[in-house]
Amino acid sequence: MVAYWGIRLGEGGKYVDEGYSKKFIAIGWENLGDLSWMLSSESDEDALNKLKLHYKRINRDVTNSQVGIQCGELLRFVRTFKKEDIFLLPNQSERSVIIGKITGDYEWKDNWGDKCPFQNRRSVEWIRKVPRSELSAKLKNSLVWLTVISLEEHISEVESLVNDIPHEQPKGPSAPVSGKGLSERIIERLMRLDPRPFEEFTSHLLSVSGFEAANRQYVGDKGIDIDGYFSTELVTLNLKVQVKRISGSLGNNVVLQLRGTLGTDEHGAIVTTGTFTRQAIEEAESPGKKNIKLVDRDGLVDLVLSHYDELDDRYKSLLNLRKKDIPLTDQFFVEHD
Repeated sequence: MVAYWGIRLGEGGKYVDEGYSKKFIAIGWENLGDLSWMLSSESDEDALNKLKLHYKRINRDVTNSQVGIQCGELLRFVRTFKKEDIFLLPNQSERSVIIGKITGDYEWKDNWGDKCPFQNRRSVEWIRKVPRSELSAKLKNSLVWLTVISLEEHISEVESLVNDIPHEQPKGPSAPVSGKGLSERIIERLMRLDPRPFEEFTSHLLSVSGFEAANRQYVGDKGIDIDGYFSTELVTLNLKVQVKRISGSLGNNVVLQLRGTLGTDEHGAIVTTGTFTRQAIEEAESPGKKNIKLVDRDGLVDLVLSHYDELDDRYKSLLNLRKKDIPLTDQFFVEHD
């Protein structure tokens, strides 16, 4: 059975032209060496567990989130990809997407003798190029975040692109969503991000609100995702942030864990797409203890709306918000004497 994938060939499609001319796709992680041993593992789970141990031995300054995401991508490229599988390869410089078919098994060479430094490769055939504008917004967003991603939820649209036939889009414009519905829609779209891209989004959101990240991914096993500081004219606050992409509630154990990592001159914050229990809120604000700033889903939405104009275009594309044109006179009111 044919599977459908999205793959990126270098940051910003840096090596797309090289791959296109020589008919290959490739991924990096050169320091891991030849990964063909994964093919002899008894199961995907066995291969993944061994890969995680190998990855951690080579790359010590990584979070568990990074290990899980990146090893998952490597597993797909080395072991899950099959001949005849179809993939989409974004070409950012041409604002197009190249459709290809996998024709070769996994290969590794120390030096391929070309301009692409990626050692993990597969040979391919090219089917056709399509303008990026022909893709739905949802499919475009799926191709932004990871190096290797399954496109199974887009099968119908991808097959239409492969066969060069129109893909039927939902008919008629949907009614504008505002108020509580707007908040729910923003959270829903943020939940589409995998954990690492969501941490990157949060770091970016904080940066446009005045935060300067020292380390986007804080090194260690203390659960810190973002490390940096806020500066004002009067004071600089060292801040460590935990990012929790969940749909439920966080309890006071998360607050206690974060507080336990903070030095005497450090402050903490927790940002989540979910909510906090009453006990978590009470613990965060406990008198005599270091205060922990809690940003729940409503606070996160407020931050997004307050700084939407400053967000990177890729995040605006993900959220796809529009501002209402309100007459100036409707923005004011007269108080009673």
